[in-house]
Amino acid sequence: MSRSTKKENLLFCIVSTLISAFGILLILKSNGFYPFKEVTLFTFDMKEQYLPFFSSLHYLIGGDDSIFFHWSKSLGGNYIGLYAYYLASPFSWLTTLFSIEKLPLAIFLMTVSKISFSGLTFSVYVNFLWNKYNTLPAQTSSYRRLLARFTLLPLPVAYALMSYNLQFALSIMWLDGVILLPLLLLGVEKLLDKQRNLWFILPLTAIFYFNYYISYMAGIFCALYLLFRLLTTYSHSRHDLWRILKNFALSTLISLGLAAPLLIPTFSDMFIGKLSDPLTSVVYDPRLINQPLSDILGQLRNGTVNYLGVTGLPNIYCGYLAILLSILFLFCKRISLRERIGAFLLTSFLLLSFYLWPLNIFWHGFITPNSFNYRYSFLFSFCLLYMSCRFLCVLSYQLPCFLEKTHHFPALELVVGLLLLITSADLGINGRAIFRNIDYATPYMRMDEYVSYLNDNKPLIDDIKASDSGMYRICQNYQLTSNDPMLLGFKGMFHYSSTYTQSVNALTSKLGIGQAWLWNTGYGTTPVTDSLLGVKYLLSDTAESSGYYSLKTTDNSVSVYENPSAMEFIYSAPLASADISFTSDPFENQSRYLNSLCGSSTLFYQKYDIELANPAGSLPADLEYDPVSSWSYSFIAENTDPVYMYMPLTPFVSADIYVNDALAGSFEYGKSIYNLCLGCFHAGEAVTVTVVSASATAPGDTYIESLDTLALQDALTSLQTGEITLTSHSSGRLSGNISVHKGDTIVTSIPYDVGWHIRLDGHKVPASDIGTYADTFLTIQAPEGEHHLEMYYLSPGIVPGLLILLITLMLLLVVNFLQTHKKKQR
Repeated sequence: MSRSTKKENLLFCIVSTLISAFGILLILKSNGFYPFKEVTLFTFDMKEQYLPFFSSLHYLIGGDDSIFFHWSKSLGGNYIGLYAYYLASPFSWLTTLFSIEKLPLAIFLMTVSKISFSGLTFSVYVNFLWNKYNTLPAQTSSYRRLLARFTLLPLPVAYALMSYNLQFALSIMWLDGVILLPLLLLGVEKLLDKQRNLWFILPLTAIFYFNYYISYMAGIFCALYLLFRLLTTYSHSRHDLWRILKNFALSTLISLGLAAPLLIPTFSDMFIGKLSDPLTSVVYDPRLINQPLSDILGQLRNGTVNYLGVTGLPNIYCGYLAILLSILFLFCKRISLRERIGAFLLTSFLLLSFYLWPLNIFWHGFITPNSFNYRYSFLFSFCLLYMSCRFLCVLSYQLPCFLEKTHHFPALELVVGLLLLITSADLGINGRAIFRNIDYATPYMRMDEYVSYLNDNKPLIDDIKASDSGMYRICQNYQLTSNDPMLLGFKGMFHYSSTYTQSVNALTSKLGIGQAWLWNTGYGTTPVTDSLLGVKYLLSDTAESSGYYSLKTTDNSVSVYENPSAMEFIYSAPLASADISFTSDPFENQSRYLNSLCGSSTLFYQKYDIELANPAGSLPADLEYDPVSSWSYSFIAENTDPVYMYMPLTPFVSADIYVNDALAGSFEYGKSIYNLCLGCFHAGEAVTVTVVSASATAPGDTYIESLDTLALQDALTSLQTGEITLTSHSSGRLSGNISVHKGDTIVTSIPYDVGWHIRLDGHKVPASDIGTYADTFLTIQAPEGEHHLEMYYLSPGIVPGLLILLITLMLLLVVNFLQTHKKKQR
């Protein structure tokens, strides 16, 4: 490649990247996003997941968390899987350069950077096709040659600003696949040209590391692209064909080996969470047609409105110019018929994947997507832009004649400018419509809301940490995101991600703690669950009647309560049975849980006989309600202990709960069903509990029970005699001294995971002595006496992954040495 061609390539890449960056900045500014105005990019998963996950990176150094384990992931869990799924992109570390308060700016810059880099990598791919296929005569001047190349400038801009990038900017992890796809396919072209495999190995390894989920889709497309190019564009002997296919397969295996330190721990984590949960597995679906073809093709219009849920349509729009040029490509006789048919079949296969349900599921790894359907739709846009690029490259055969006729008139400059202007305006209007549609469907958080929440809550967390350096959990009865513990940096219970721990979610739901899809919450905890799960502090925006100590109340009516009975995470207990037979009554389940630990049969909850009645007369006179979906329960209080209610309502139903005409609480849409504290009453007091809903009907089994606080305190006091005395805890490690009585078992509120490495008095605890309690928590068998316990966490699969990486690197070095030696001999 000549020096002038290299300069043209570089200039083309720089200009296309700058235009892409300017385009996305203009779109974001027109929609009022921060820092231009007050709208943040936080909505849907960007708010509920990415915001707190990016924040969690700040707490990896100097605290109890590490790259392998994070205490803020529900009750504590493997962090490497979450990191690989959401944060492994190198762009993510940009957020650590900003304070938590400035995360909106960091995520804004990251979004702009990723979209701009999409334009950059596609321009590299366009340069390759232009250098390979343009038909300009050798005597064409450098300036005219550069202008001819610049007719392709709209294509990388269209790739950067296509609907997929803008719609899924709120699931920003997927954009790394969009960035790397052109480099992957460039690597495939190098394999076809019999060049070094490294051109394909490096981007493939990178996409495995940056986002393994999209790498699955991109890898399949690479194989299809290879077959398409082999069958339609390249002519090879049978020997060369076999060698290309062999190099492709070998390069893929090498990339998998190089990425093993991240891939193996990630899949190990997924198999104890999402891949083990029947809610997320694929079951037989009678559907064959996924979406009407007319609706899918309707997405090839500017400003199409698209729903974010599972019934949403594919995001395939990349500009009217790309659509027009793709059609012209199919009828261009200067392009071989084989290539035109091959490109048409490849694009049609993707279109068919949108249309047919089985193919769509195949592209999603055989797991039904929870919202954000057609996550591979950027591949369709790529096909359109490929065909557009090939047509423009071949069109250059007419340029010499055109240049001669317009030697003294800047016609070509006008054509370049006009094409770029049309594309930019087209995609700018489309981008503005996309962001407005998202804001309408799920409104973006405003900057003042975010800052206000941090100002109100982060000082409370910091004060608790400053006054108490122990190991404990903090719970809330309100939230900003579905992962507030990661946002604010404390050990909590809220967690929502595709890398959740299925056993934790299953147990907490049986105890009456709120669940919604993959989301584990802290709603509905009681003094029983708080104490046993090590919840020492509670942040509440309502008055607590559970006997906790009030430590502080802020100006925004948020109070900090302390639970004096909270257990340490590790303690010795006379565990009667590691297996618990649970019922449909969460309060009975809590009693069984505690009794199995204490080896007792105490009745911790007293069940009330309740009567179902019409709500008439039991609500405030000025309250409007639907009598069809409202009902009342009545009972007579027998003591002053706190009373709790659990109703197995249909998930995702809203309901307000009134106690004696006063609002006591609400079941909010999306937070599922959980225990609700009704308050404390006088002995003999008549109590009426009224449920006001918009759509629910009275469930068959409703439980209203009072907690025996004295019996609970006696049980917890006996357990606390066996608590560990912690001597250190940091970076996924903890150690301390514990006294084990005869017949006792060391019990924890730490979710069981084979990644825990445990030493007792300096000796490794054998796997046979490590078990689970309630199918969830870690237990350790230990002899009677005083012991020093040490625990540290290493993500399962990380050691085999590192070994595979080392072996792969050694093989690469050996192969490279042999090839170099062979060339020298020749």
